[in-house]
Amino acid sequence: MDRASTASYVHSQSIRNDDKGNTVSGISSPCPANPESCFVKNKGELRETKSLTSTSITATHPVTSLSPSPQQESECLTVDQLIETTKILQSTGRLTPDMGRAILQYLEVLDCVAKGNIPEKYRLPGDFSLRASAKGLTPEELLNNEEFLNGLIEATTENPVAYIMVQAYLTMHDELGICNIFSKEFAQNLYACISPLSSNLIELGCGRAMLTAAIREIKSENPECKKGTLLATDKEEQTRLFKGVSSDNKTFWKKTAAQVTENYKKSYMNVIYLTSAMPPDVLKGLINQKNPLFLVHIGPLSPEIRSQFAEQQLRSVGLGIQGLDSILEERDLYIQLLALNMPEGEFRKKEAMIPARFKMAS
Repeated sequence: MDRASTASYVHSQSIRNDDKGNTVSGISSPCPANPESCFVKNKGELRETKSLTSTSITATHPVTSLSPSPQQESECLTVDQLIETTKILQSTGRLTPDMGRAILQYLEVLDCVAKGNIPEKYRLPGDFSLRASAKGLTPEELLNNEEFLNGLIEATTENPVAYIMVQAYLTMHDELGICNIFSKEFAQNLYACISPLSSNLIELGCGRAMLTAAIREIKSENPECKKGTLLATDKEEQTRLFKGVSSDNKTFWKKTAAQVTENYKKSYMNVIYLTSAMPPDVLKGLINQKNPLFLVHIGPLSPEIRSQFAEQQLRSVGLGIQGLDSILEERDLYIQLLALNMPEGEFRKKEAMIPARFKMAS
């Protein structure tokens, strides 16, 4: 079962419609013989209920129309609904106080992002991070992992942390339209790492341009930052760009990655491209285009890419940049500076400019 169908199935197991046409999402589990209290959200109010046989935590909300991603057609909770559900789970003892606080802090970051703002810092709650680290997978990969997803079918009815985090992922991906959360902390460290190489930064396949917006914010708050081009690009027109990025102020271009790199091919030593979750076929296309370029690649690099191209077509150095996520920071080569079609001498020249504290051991 793939990520889309399994995530939809997991969600559907906790979603039903009541007789008034409202969507009801719930988590239930067996409880001791003594009845326990739980709370039901109904039209904006919480009311206490009791059950002799089970404890149910149920959030009722009107059916909303969301724009599903092309890959899947599923419903997801809003950030407010996730926060309410977490508080209910806390109040009934289904979450420990520490885990409840950690999840709420994470959801506050999602709420900040939902409002179009860049968070100061970002960390996933420890329990989810530990389970991900144990498998050596990122959150994105976890939710594309068949074994993990099949386990979630039952885990989400038994493990409130799994339930909340899967729902939060769906909200981030499908409602907020982002794959990674970029904080000011990460943008500051990324800029400190790559600005010695060039002050001209262009994001490829930017989506909502959160990374560009985060860098723009930290540059505006630090007058000592170098002046230079900071541009976000995507093949699709983007209507939900983060603050400070727009086609009106010429900080966003509707262009494919191939078009952008072709446009700047004569200035390849003076431009650093940025990308997050770039599809392998797009990266292959840039390599086959044969234009030399430097690309900061955020996300795991497909083994197929490594095996398909010779060293002179694809050189790389790992970057250790704090602030993305505790799982990802510990992941070898999650962030890399790639040199496509680059002569070794020019690659080594740029590599030498990277501050030592950001270089990962090869």
